[in-house]
Formats: sequence, C-alpha cells, structure tokens
Amino acid sequence: MELKLEHYYSSAWRDISDFLEASDSVPFITKNSDGTIRSERFSFKIAGTLRGTSPYPDDFDFTYKEPIRITVDGDYIFYGHVKSGGFDYSNHIFDVEIANGLDLLKDITILDGTLDTLIKTGNFWYQYLALDNYGRELGGVLWIIEKTFEAVGLTLDTSEVANEVLFYDATVGFEKDITYGDLLVWVAMFRCLGSEYATGGSGNSEVWAFDFISEICAALYLRPVVTGSASYKLIVCDNVGYSLSDDDIFEYSPSAKEGENLSFKVIWKYHSVFNDYMAVGTSTELDTTVEFGSAQEETKGTYLNSLWIFWTDVPPSDYDPPLGDLYTYRIMMPVFQYSHPLNSWNPVVRKLLIWTQLREIEQYRCPMQTTIKDVLENHVDLANRTSEIIEEAFV
Repeated sequence: MELKLEHYYSSAWRDISDFLEASDSVPFITKNSDGTIRSERFSFKIAGTLRGTSPYPDDFDFTYKEPIRITVDGDYIFYGHVKSGGFDYSNHIFDVEIANGLDLLKDITILDGTLDTLIKTGNFWYQYLALDNYGRELGGVLWIIEKTFEAVGLTLDTSEVANEVLFYDATVGFEKDITYGDLLVWVAMFRCLGSEYATGGSGNSEVWAFDFISEICAALYLRPVVTGSASYKLIVCDNVGYSLSDDDIFEYSPSAKEGENLSFKVIWKYHSVFNDYMAVGTSTELDTTVEFGSAQEETKGTYLNSLWIFWTDVPPSDYDPPLGDLYTYRIMMPVFQYSHPLNSWNPVVRKLLIWTQLREIEQYRCPMQTTIKDVLENHVDLANRTSEIIEEAFV
C-alpha cells in the first residue's frame, strides 16, 4: 500500500512523504448529522531538511493556498491547500495547517458575478434557459452546483447522480421517475437566499457558496467526494450502510444518543407570487410563512428559505425557449406536511428529526478504508494505516 503526501511547488507535484514527521488523522469523509457537509482542516509536521532539497530553496516556507494531495495506491483520500504554515526554528520543523479544497467555496457568494456568468453558459433546459414559458430564468440544480465548483477553480462530476431516481411521480397521465437531473430552480430566487425580501431580480445572494452547497447536499442526500487534484464527484448518500468483516474491526464502540425533548419553532419564509422575485427595482417582503412547533423563540433559519425546487411535466426543448409549449411545474420544495411523500427531501423536516429523534452511533477502528464513503465520518490515520469510522442512524 503506497501512501503519498504531495505538494504542488514550482509547477509540479513534489512527493514529500519522506519528510513527514507527524500528522493529525486525515478527514477523508465528514458530514454533520443533518447531512450538511464539512470542510475540515488538519495539521502535519514536515522535517526542516526539506529546505535545500531540490527544488526547495534554503529559505523555503509553505505558502497560503499551495495545493496538497494525499493518495493511497493512486486513489485520492484528500485534496486541499495550505491554510497556514510556519517554520519552527528551535525544532527545525514546519508546522502546516491544511484546508480541504471545498474551503474555496467560502470565498464567493452563490450568485457572484463569475458564477452568474458560468450558469448562463448552459444551452439545455436541464442547464440554463434565459426564458421559460413564464418568462423566468431556468436553471438545473446539478448544473448550478457544478458551476459553483467551477467558479472557484474546482471541477465536479455529476454524471453518477444525474440519472439517479429520487421518487416516482404518479400523477395520472404523467407517470414518471424523477431523477436528480430533472430538478430545476428559478435563478432569480438565488438573489434572495438569506434575505427577508424578494430583491427584484437584481443583486447577489447573501449566502456563501459553501453554505448553499452544504444545505442543498443535505436536502438531497448528496455529497461531493474527492477524486483527483481539484476534482470531485457528486454521490448519493442515503445511508445504505456498509459492511466490515469482524476480523477487520480493531475496536467497536456502540452508543445511543437520545433525541432532545425540545419545544421549537422553525419559520420558513417565501413569497407565493414569483413575479415579486423578478420585478426589477422593487423589494417585496417574503411574507408567506410556515411554522413548525410551538415554542415562542424561533430557531436558526435555513439558507434555502426562498428557493423552490421543482420538475416539469413536459420538459422544454433543448435550445430555444418553448414559448409555444404549455408545460406546468410540480413543486418539490418547499414542502411542509410530514405526511407528504417528498418530505424526506425537505431540509427543515430533516433538521427537526435530527434535533428530536433518537439516534444510534457506531464507531469503528479498522484497516484503512478508501471505498467507504456513505458514513458520518471516515478519518484516516496515516502513520498506522487505519480508519476511524463513525456512523449514525435513526432508531
């Protein structure tokens, strides 16, 4: 098993594995209980003898945003960049903090100028249309996630999930499997994320791209996993589980975490009239609200407060706005009824389950696992070639 720690320096990848003195466990897979993703950091120590070793000069130091990658037999377990570095002269060693590449998504808001331009390069209904039947900007959910990565210099492969079936629409005369690739949004709504107002079809969202990606992945059971240098792939994480041989488990620690007996109130605000999101020069309060719970104090809201996710009964044509076609939309979000068949994709409902429902946690230490991705956490110990895996399930 060949493990490599490499540093991109002087226009090439440099293997610095032999200079590694110590390292925190590497966050290969991490997410929160509610499905939101995390951009973890970790630290390692590099021997000072790296200085003066070609091509590193005698006064070399690690610099902010220099790329770092870690592979096992060529498979990526981490890609990121230097967050901070410093040379400890007394111990003749580098102390380096590394951030996951997803950390770059914290540099832009969801509709900054670069991202807005990239979204509009789409030519198909499942990518981008400047006008749908109702005169609205139409964008595919997967396309927008993909372009968000591109805006910060990352690539995201969505092909594995594009044809994945989420549910079956049994509407009479329309019966159809709905896939991730079918999901759409109206782009004007992005300009209102994180705001109390429909901002009139202009301006930028107040939400950072990382926060949006984290929330939308949680809502749709998705996760980006590293596949290469600055490259990620989107996978479905629906808690299908995994299996390990008993002989491979060094340590096992089961425990139960009780659900909180909370009295809560969650407010979801949006506006039922879409034109209010598009009317340039106006600002309309999001005054349509739905409440969960009975507490007097509101909980923290969701970043998806004004975003509708939907699909169509008759997809528009690929290139031209289908002004002559009368197709209708079916709304997936917002959905607020617990009994609704789509409620498992509602981020508000998911968060309430996390806060209130009994969960069981399992923790393993085992040989290094690079194929187990649908878990809460998978941290890799480089020195011992082991994984610490944490899984959590509702009971």
